[in-house]
Amino acid sequence: MSLRHRFAIAASFLIFGIVLLVPSTSSATVEVQAHRGGSNVDGKAAFPESSMAGFRHSLKEGYTIEFDLQPTSDGIAVVMHDDDLDRTTNCTGAVDDHTLNQLRSCRIDQLGSGDVDEPLAPGDSRLEPIPTLDEVIGLLEKTGGKASIEVKDLAGEHPGFPADTYTRLASSEIPSSRITVQNFKPDSLTQAPSLYPGVTTSYLTITLLNNSAVAVATDRNYTQVSPQWPVSPEFVADARAANLKVAPFTIDDAEGIKAADALGVDAVITNDPTLADRLVGPRPSLSMKILKRKTKARPGKILRLAARISNSGEGQSDPARIGIKFNRSSLKPAGPVRRVVPVVKSGASRTVTFRVKVRPRAKKFGKFPV
Repeated sequence: MSLRHRFAIAASFLIFGIVLLVPSTSSATVEVQAHRGGSNVDGKAAFPESSMAGFRHSLKEGYTIEFDLQPTSDGIAVVMHDDDLDRTTNCTGAVDDHTLNQLRSCRIDQLGSGDVDEPLAPGDSRLEPIPTLDEVIGLLEKTGGKASIEVKDLAGEHPGFPADTYTRLASSEIPSSRITVQNFKPDSLTQAPSLYPGVTTSYLTITLLNNSAVAVATDRNYTQVSPQWPVSPEFVADARAANLKVAPFTIDDAEGIKAADALGVDAVITNDPTLADRLVGPRPSLSMKILKRKTKARPGKILRLAARISNSGEGQSDPARIGIKFNRSSLKPAGPVRRVVPVVKSGASRTVTFRVKVRPRAKKFGKFPV
């Protein structure tokens, strides 16, 4: 997200028992989808791919989790990108050659995804079991999070698997408004709305087929297209004309993420949601650092604080002086505090209004640690 979008975002700071609150005025609408659970953090492998540890982290950070489902030989949906176990686990063979019970002993032994993946040694505490769809449903119900789910049957060997999955999602306590189902196969996606009314349907395409994506999605009454990155301005314009949302995949570099944002996409699918969030996401990243560690509050006087307000996505302010005038009789501000802070990157000024509260334990005037 650009600084102009992210500057006045909700954040709180504890100062000698006083809390300064910055009201949110963010208008960003780009959704950050954590591809395969979001296993990378700031360009480094951080979580096992498609693991519950990655899902918990991404949902806690406010991202939409994206993941793939494969069927076991006994028809249980498990979270796995590939149709075999070789690349990401310490087991081998096709997923659908194993029962769920047989997969219980397998562990995800790859940390991260894409160019920054790295193996985990046997016995590493970060090894994770393969999640089931039911386990992820439980997490989504508990957290109220959102998910984008690809139900895989690319070879057509499990024709009932997509419908069974949509039916299972419909029987959960997750509102369909929080779920997107996506697929490269139109026939596997078309049946979703009748089984899970209100669900977002997203047609996936590789680069070779991007040019036909809008036409296919329109003909099938889908709600979104998810083309392989990069895409052109003309693609986005055609999708908008067809009333389709656009969520390209998979973008892991800052240049690509910013380019997608400039095109006006609705979502970005990325292995590194932390990076994307700083650039396009709707979550807060504004923070304040108090430069002076101790100061004194006096009755009827103005308390002056030296601070730097920074934005982790695009830049920071010059050092700012914040003045808080106190009542004579009690440790309470005499009124609201306003400060115009110059933004380094754009050269513009933004007015940030701080609402001040006094913690119950701050009852005396005098010197307090900041």
